Amino acid sequence: MSSCFIRSSLFILSCRHILRKYGKDSKPIKNFQHKKKTSLNHNSKARHQRFNKIETSDFGNEFLYGRSVCSLALLSSRRPIFKMFINSKWKVQEPEDPRVQTSLKEAEERNIPIEFVSVSDLFEITQGFPHQGMCLEVGQLPLIPLTQDTITNLLHHKLELCPLWVLLYDILDPMNVGNILRTCHFLGVHTVIMTPQCAPLSSSACKASSGATEIMQIYSVRKPTQFIQDLSEKNWEILGTDIFREDHTTHCPVLDVVEHKVTKPSLLILGSEGSGIPSDVKEICTKLLTIKQLKANLDNPLLSVPCLNVSAATAIILHQILLNRRQFN
Repeated sequence: MSSCFIRSSLFILSCRHILRKYGKDSKPIKNFQHKKKTSLNHNSKARHQRFNKIETSDFGNEFLYGRSVCSLALLSSRRPIFKMFINSKWKVQEPEDPRVQTSLKEAEERNIPIEFVSVSDLFEITQGFPHQGMCLEVGQLPLIPLTQDTITNLLHHKLELCPLWVLLYDILDPMNVGNILRTCHFLGVHTVIMTPQCAPLSSSACKASSGATEIMQIYSVRKPTQFIQDLSEKNWEILGTDIFREDHTTHCPVLDVVEHKVTKPSLLILGSEGSGIPSDVKEICTKLLTIKQLKANLDNPLLSVPCLNVSAATAIILHQILLNRRQFN
């Protein structure tokens, strides 16, 4: 009896100790979070001073990270590259990954400074993001302005019978932008346009794209509504996207993407994460494509996810459109 009481008392004391140490009101956790946040903010301000040993760009530099991103940035040569930071272990042993081998060789041939640094330094450069042992200090990646001459050239040099262009309309999350660009490149969509309010092609977007940003021609359009209207007048299909609703009230047909038939050149518009496609743009659309949920929680609709993330939805919609186009061709 007494031994049981002692064990129970010890268990209660240990629980109280854990709650004091790790509970939601405990000071150690709050202090740790505060210190971590301060450290990250300090690193963000100081990392250029510490690692930028070369005067580089008037517009401010970025740090790309990840083996695929860095190797493609070096091979494509679409932006200035000022310095490579790489895991110090590869100073004494041959890297097995061919991407690392190619990147080192390319940097040496182009006389890009290479600095071998510790893993902790690499994490400081990337502000804690996974780097796979390699970072590049680079200049900004420019978007190509979509002028009337550019549009004319794209229209005259179309490779497909029914070309498909993609317009990112005010997509704000750089991870979504990167994932969509990766999908477009993988599926063979070569003309991607972004509005001015889209997230910039930052290091986060480049990492999410797995380096697709470094090898794609990405365009920017200042007046997207006018651009959409111009394509509509050229007899293009203007395809908007929206979440599935039973009570859709629009001027144009709302179709599950599997029901859409490709019959002419098309522009696919992907709307912002929060508000979707603006109403004035929807007015120009000839169709709205949606993805129907295969199995909803009918017992309790509140306990369900009503829609997909824009980048996940883009992958499904693009794949289905391109399959339909192949059948049409």
